[in-house]
Amino acid sequence: MNTSQASIDAAYTDMQNNGWDTSEPLKWGFFFFGKNEDDLKGVYSELIESDYLVESVHENDDGNLTLCVSKVESLPADKLFRRCMAFNELAEAYGTFFDGWDVERVE
Repeated sequence: MNTSQASIDAAYTDMQNNGWDTSEPLKWGFFFFGKNEDDLKGVYSELIESDYLVESVHENDDGNLTLCVSKVESLPADKLFRRCMAFNELAEAYGTFFDGWDVERVE
C-alpha cells in the first residue's frame, strides 16, 4: 500500500473534525491480500504475538483471499504510518499485499 505521513495526518484531522478522539483506544483493522491461505497464515504468524485478532478470511471475486486482522489500541498518526510501512515489508516477505487499514470506535 502506498501511503504517506501527510495522508495519514489528513485522515486523523478528518476523524477529529468528525468528533473522534484519536488519542483514545480505537479498533484498528489491517488488510492483507494473498493467493493462498498458507501465505496469509505466514503473515498472521508474525502478528499473533502482538495481540492481533483475525476478523475474517474470505475469498474475493478474483479468487484471491483477504485476511483482516484487528487490534484495539491508542495509535498516534506517526505510529500508524510506521506500522503501514512495516506491514508492506511483512506482506512482501510472504508474497502477499498489504492493502491498508480502517478504524472503528470502541463501544
